Amino acid sequence: MAEIKDYSVTADDNDSASPNGMPEGMAPSGVNNSWRESFARVKRWYEDVSAAKTTTGSSNAYVLAAARAVTAYQAGDAYMIKANHTCTSAGSTLNIDSVGAKSIVTPAGAALGAGDITSGGIYIVAYEASADKFMLLAGGSTFSGDITAKTSDGAILNLQTSDTTVTDGSVLGRTDFTAPDEASGTDAILLAASIAAVSEGTFAADNNATKLSFLTGASEAATEKMSLSSGGNLTLPTDGVVIAAGVNSDVTLTHVHDTGLLLNSTMALQFNDASQYINAPSATVLDINATDEVEINATLADVNANLDVSGTYQGGGTMTTGGNIVIPDAGNIGSASDTDAIAIRSDGNVGINSSGDDTSKLYIYDNTTTDKLIAMHQDHASNAQTALHITHDGTGLGIYCQKNAGTSSAVYGYNNSSSAGIAVRGHSVNGHSGYFATGSASHVAVAGFAAVTSNYGYLGYSTHGVFGTSVYCIGAMYKGSGTFRIPHPLKSEVEGEDWDLLHSFIEGPQCDLIYRGRATLVDGRATVSMDTKYGMTAGTFAWLTKDIQTFTSNETGWDAVKSSFSGDTITIECQNTSSTDTISWMVVAERDDPNIKASEITDDDGNLIIERPSEPPPPPPPTEPNISPEA
Repeated sequence: MAEIKDYSVTADDNDSASPNGMPEGMAPSGVNNSWRESFARVKRWYEDVSAAKTTTGSSNAYVLAAARAVTAYQAGDAYMIKANHTCTSAGSTLNIDSVGAKSIVTPAGAALGAGDITSGGIYIVAYEASADKFMLLAGGSTFSGDITAKTSDGAILNLQTSDTTVTDGSVLGRTDFTAPDEASGTDAILLAASIAAVSEGTFAADNNATKLSFLTGASEAATEKMSLSSGGNLTLPTDGVVIAAGVNSDVTLTHVHDTGLLLNSTMALQFNDASQYINAPSATVLDINATDEVEINATLADVNANLDVSGTYQGGGTMTTGGNIVIPDAGNIGSASDTDAIAIRSDGNVGINSSGDDTSKLYIYDNTTTDKLIAMHQDHASNAQTALHITHDGTGLGIYCQKNAGTSSAVYGYNNSSSAGIAVRGHSVNGHSGYFATGSASHVAVAGFAAVTSNYGYLGYSTHGVFGTSVYCIGAMYKGSGTFRIPHPLKSEVEGEDWDLLHSFIEGPQCDLIYRGRATLVDGRATVSMDTKYGMTAGTFAWLTKDIQTFTSNETGWDAVKSSFSGDTITIECQNTSSTDTISWMVVAERDDPNIKASEITDDDGNLIIERPSEPPPPPPPTEPNISPEA
């Protein structure tokens, strides 16, 4: 079928037979056919260039059924199309009447990018025979020349999003910079830089918070290197970023990861004017310079270095600095009101409120009725160090305290901590860590009292090593013998003086527990739950015991009874199924709890180790040291 392109621009040459032309002297019957065909050709051409046709296809492939009959592409053939979908990536193609898919490129020959053709958009393409491609002439977003916009009130470039629900991270608009035609390929054609407006949260009637994101790349697709938040905060999210200032970038500020900011070379931070600044003139020196005065206001100024004062230090006495503080022999250090409070003798002995002592490296003297002689306060809850540490390598005493008058203590330890702690503690590598003795039978060597003072424990009282109101031992306790010992009022009344009653303990080669009681049979049967009878939490008996044995005895009748045990319950059954006798029962079980298994007196199964090597007895206490009271 001939089309409008097949006509000649020379009228006489359009003389083909009807209906493709109008030959000279044609029959009248052929005139109408030729004119009708001409109208149809014009109409087909019009539809192909007026976006009357919508493409089909998907992804980056576009297919067009043209109004004209297309059997081959010819140079300059133009079509105005309406796109049925948006291209998803680079490399779009157009196939007209199945002639063949050809790439769609920009006038500069670059492949189209994702979104350069959008659904519903109208575009003009023309076939470029030399490149065998369709060239996008109008309707696309790529331009080959400079773009200039000029209005009387200042041109506006408005980038908008069609998203009806803007959430955190949504891009409202973006300007990208690329070199898609760069022959090097690979990184060279990736996104080199970009400026984007990105939402900082879900938009609402009262919120459109948006940041500007600045992206650049080196050997990568561009990533965010700087952002300006809706609140005006400037962020540089790259480790090692450098801020340079000056025509030749002579001053730089560099980010150092997890450390801080680094000012380059010997550059300075200046304050007020150029004469007041902080800088580092070398890699090891930091200078603070001021015209008149450097003032430090703080609770504590901690200088961890030698102090080199090149000016004059003024004080009430003579002070020479050079790594040490030196005063004249037998000189004093004091205050304006007490100039000789501290005396340092020529032999190095020091006296406080005294001229010192020949035999004491430190001698402190006080003759007031209100002052303590020495008070020390280590005031930090996290300090785990020793408040007073004395090392003595000789044979004399480490600490000696002598009290010459009064009834208060010679040595008193008081722990006022809100957490657990020890008021007085001793440790000996080879010997007794503490030695306390009393010369009075009515007093004790060591007295210990609980928060409730009616609960107490004594060490060294009368004929007893330990005497107290109660003993609580969380581990094993060894003894050679044992009894309970309680006041015996009946014997005391007979004898006319105080007597005690004693019974020994029940002991055996196993860690046994004994439970006993009475039960009345109902229809020859009775059950007793150990947990219930003894008020224990359900499951306690089973958790606590193993190897359970039961014993029963009929106390009110002659009928035979037997017993069995399951869980925490003893079941008693009588041979007489109608018996209502009273039965005495006893349950003996061995401990099986984690504590007994972990104890040093048992093996890993909780069985008592009944034979073991003897342990040597501790050494006897030392004799009372021979110390002469000092005057």
